[in-house]
This record gives sequence, structure tokens and C-alpha cells, in this order.
Amino acid sequence: MKKIIVLTAVLLITISAISFAQTGTLQGTWLWKCDYQLNGKLDGHISLNDVNFTTGQNQFIGKYDQTALVGEIYYAKTHYVITFFQFTEGDCIAAHGGIMVNPEKIFGTWYGLNGQSGDFELVKE
Repeated sequence: MKKIIVLTAVLLITISAISFAQTGTLQGTWLWKCDYQLNGKLDGHISLNDVNFTTGQNQFIGKYDQTALVGEIYYAKTHYVITFFQFTEGDCIAAHGGIMVNPEKIFGTWYGLNGQSGDFELVKE
């Protein structure tokens, strides 16, 4: 009896975790646009980078030059929520959070450890 209860609990936890995990959502190359004004839109000086993403379950890693974007994707009721940290040459320099607007576009905000902040957009290429 205890084995059945334990197996049922493990199965329910696994199903629950799988319902949040979204494999392949950020796969391939995406154009990453960032600005330095936290106002809900991209304007002013905008940096552009092509980022190559690999995804496993709900976790992803994106790379370009000496920078890595490491984060997670979750489905929260009606939207995919994306959170990730930006590492440059091994040091964490910023935290990002956003929402998937459609399957080929993510929009959000970022906060740097140096006090800077801004908006970002990821667009599937």
C-alpha cells in the first residue's frame, strides 16, 4: 500500500512538473534587442545581438561572443513567463524577466547589477 501511495505521489509530481516545462520554446537563433531606458518600449540606443539558444525541458542557454543567457520558461495560466540571467566572461551582470507575446517574440525588462535597467525583446530569426 505504501508503495502505491509513493508511486502515485511521484507520478503526480512528475506530471505537474512536465506541465510547466516547455521543451524547445527557445530553440535556435533569436535576435536580442536591448535598450537602456526602462519605459516599456524599445527606444534610444538599442543593442542588437544574434543569440543561439539550446533548450532542455524548461531551461535554456543562449550564447553569443563572451556572453551567456541562462534561464527558465514557465507557462503561467495564459502566458509563457521567461526569466534569465546574463553572464559576461563568467560574471553575472544582469537579470531579465519577460513574457512571450507570440511564439516568435518575447518582451520584457532587465536590471543590471551596476544600477542600469532597460527593456529587451527577443525575436525568432
